[in-house]
Amino acid sequence: MSTVGGVDGAPEFRDLRTDDLPLAWTDAPEPGEDTEIVVVVVSGSVLGIGAVDHAITPGRGALYGLVVHPDHRGRGWGTALIGELERRAGARGDTEVYLEVEDPRAERLYERLGFRRIGTVRNPTLRRVLGRGL
Repeated sequence: MSTVGGVDGAPEFRDLRTDDLPLAWTDAPEPGEDTEIVVVVVSGSVLGIGAVDHAITPGRGALYGLVVHPDHRGRGWGTALIGELERRAGARGDTEVYLEVEDPRAERLYERLGFRRIGTVRNPTLRRVLGRGL
C-alpha cells in the first residue's frame, strides 16, 4: 500500500453514489444522462468530487462542482480528479473542456494544467484542448 497526499492507498475514481457524501457536501452536482459525477476515494474516504457535462455545448465538456476536501488540498488530488474528468470527456467525444473559476488559487492550478482564459461571463472562463497532456 502506498501513501499519497497523506492518505494510505491508491486512488479510486468512480461514479457518485448516494452514500458517498457527508451532509456538509449538499451542493454536489446532480447526475444526469449527459452529466458524469466522479468522486476520488482513497481507503474508503471521499477526498474530492467533480462533474463533467457533455450536453451544454457539443464537443466541449463543461467541468463544474470541482472540490477537494480542505484537509487534502495541495496534495495532487485536484490534478488527479481533473485528469479523470478530462479522460471521461475525451471518451465521450469532447475535444476540449472548459470551466468557470471563482478562486484565484484554483485558477492558478488550472493554468498550470494547460487551461487558458478565454473570457469572463460571471467569473473567468478557462478552457483546455484535450490531448495536450497534463
